[in-house]
Amino acid sequence: MKIKWLARKNECLRNQVLKSVVLVGLALSGPAHSGSLGAADHVMFGVNARSPDYTKTSFKVHVGHRALLGTDRSVASFVDGRFKIITEPSWIEELRREGRIKQDATVDESGITPDQVISFDYSFDGNAVNYTVLYRDATGKVEMATWNILWAPNEAKSFWHAFLKWMSKSN
Repeated sequence: MKIKWLARKNECLRNQVLKSVVLVGLALSGPAHSGSLGAADHVMFGVNARSPDYTKTSFKVHVGHRALLGTDRSVASFVDGRFKIITEPSWIEELRREGRIKQDATVDESGITPDQVISFDYSFDGNAVNYTVLYRDATGKVEMATWNILWAPNEAKSFWHAFLKWMSKSN
């Protein structure tokens, strides 16, 4: 009789431990991004991303103007604590010819750190997600950079997530 009682007691104790482990696991597996404004923290207005890849740190983007799908000539990436946008030299020359970049302008692609960012914003126009970053360059001058991700809602949401994650590392 005593053996049955001990066996039952051990089974109850084991079940309680398993429940505790499951509850702790569920608590730790909560959302990676959770803010204080509810659903608004998770929704990117206008972007229906069904399967964004939140592990990405490099993204093909358009700088200068919207091009055709698949003709991205710049790469936005998060490398060694810096956010960089690197553009193909031939595209930079095309942007100079079009008057979008001054002929004598130096194109510095060294990137920025989170503490240089003043603001980050995006807009959605139906075909592209357009991003804007207002920041201070290495000399302290205020600059504004713009680029977009065309026809790729999963990429757009993945980038948004990566940018916020990168910004959070400065705190």
